[in-house]
Amino acid sequence: MKKIISLILAGVMLFAFAACSSTEENTQEETSENPILLGGYQRAESPEITDDIKALVEKATETLLGAEYTPVAYIASQVVAGKNHRILCKITPVVPEAVSTYAIVVIYEDLQGNASVTEIFDSEAQGEAIWDEPVPGGWTDDISPVLTDEVKTAVETVSKAAEGAEYTPVALLAQQLVAGMNYSVLCEVKTSADALESYCILHIYAALDGSAEITDIYSFVSAE
Repeated sequence: MKKIISLILAGVMLFAFAACSSTEENTQEETSENPILLGGYQRAESPEITDDIKALVEKATETLLGAEYTPVAYIASQVVAGKNHRILCKITPVVPEAVSTYAIVVIYEDLQGNASVTEIFDSEAQGEAIWDEPVPGGWTDDISPVLTDEVKTAVETVSKAAEGAEYTPVALLAQQLVAGMNYSVLCEVKTSADALESYCILHIYAALDGSAEITDIYSFVSAE
């Protein structure tokens, strides 16, 4: 009888150990497959603006009078009861000879497909003016926001030289051919080991010898 009880107990312990091992394996698999915590913003796989993003911005801003909102780069999304979207836009006031500026627009899209702007973060960075003909030597922003190797290298170079700040490129906004290249780049910026990441626009001059330097920095501030 004692032998039978011992065998039963051994079997129960073996089953419990197997179950714990299985749970641990599943947890490890879920952690590796889902490194982003639910509720946090996840950077977009591509900053390119799709037709769906254009339609989303148009729907969310149709009641906002006095300015036009042109999506430039898709930044990140956040799963909630629906989804939050961070989209870099050019905001152009509806007035003669208006100057466009860049802003990060946060759009909430509910489960029924309704969309509304919940927050706008303005910057003083100007978007390229709308010209009938390209201006020789001027900035060109009719380009893909996808980062090129040259832009990544330029940001990496200035980030290494920066004191107290770390820059990660997100999207290419504009470029200008000079004796080298000027780049306008949307970046994530981290100012200390404990600080949360925010965004900025860097203007970078990349020389022909491979060196690079920051010529302007534009931060984003809540419009409220």
